[in-house]
Amino acid sequence: MYYKVLGAFFLFFSKIKYSLFGYASPKAASVEECIDYDIRTVNLWLFYLALYTQQKDYIKGKTVLELAPGAGLGTGISLLAKGVEKYYSIDIKNLARDVSPNLYDEFLNYLERNNKDSNIDFIYEELEKFKSGEQCRIKYICRDDFDIEDSFEEESIDIVFSYAAFEHFDDIEKTIEQLSVVCKPGAVFIAQVDLQTHSRWIRDRDPNNIYRFSEKFYNLLYFRGIPNRVRPYRYREILEKCGWKDVTIAPLTKLDGRFKEKKNYLVHKFRNPKNQMNVLSIMICAKKR
Repeated sequence: MYYKVLGAFFLFFSKIKYSLFGYASPKAASVEECIDYDIRTVNLWLFYLALYTQQKDYIKGKTVLELAPGAGLGTGISLLAKGVEKYYSIDIKNLARDVSPNLYDEFLNYLERNNKDSNIDFIYEELEKFKSGEQCRIKYICRDDFDIEDSFEEESIDIVFSYAAFEHFDDIEKTIEQLSVVCKPGAVFIAQVDLQTHSRWIRDRDPNNIYRFSEKFYNLLYFRGIPNRVRPYRYREILEKCGWKDVTIAPLTKLDGRFKEKKNYLVHKFRNPKNQMNVLSIMICAKKR
């Protein structure tokens, strides 16, 4: 009961904060932390992409779409350095404008030191074109309605990447339906999803706290970006319904022994074994028919 009350307080506080200030930018991080985060994210995607496609250089020459990239274009820069033809992204808020002015210079310096095959001059030129609004291989779209279908051409995307974003989408099915329109036949979907509680303090002590509440009570605390509580089996169902095949869902992190005794405190709808409540984060891979 203690964690349930505490979890409700954190959700209520988040709702009030959103009502007063709207969508909040992520906490400031150093340039080094931003670069490290983006590099780790891209490496994780590419590991699972290679595992799924059985091709090491599958990404080369492809048009990539990243959903909700957050602050900065670091992942896009890294993907371009690895041979992506075009990098597209879409988000609801323009967080790229808030990054440190020297982030991209430092990022390019990092790539030059660690990726000898990277064409740094080419990436620098593309960034300069992007900053000046010229046509280039980077497209960063910000729109409050997050309308993917209206933002990109039909059957123009080869690969969709996402990291810690799908759990914040209000309508997973609509998002995947729109992806099905803009993706080419045979396009690959690679998405990491964080399934657990997002409130920082309680996350470490009660990872499944958000699943303690009834649907009615949770909806009362709704604010845009609240974790949607969609479980792995539903992602499979939605993807297959929307025209994707060969869906694989790999657990990335799981509950450890400390939390097993708390299962009975989950609201009834999440006690069914199909929900895999021991799974805290997943990597989803799929291919468009």
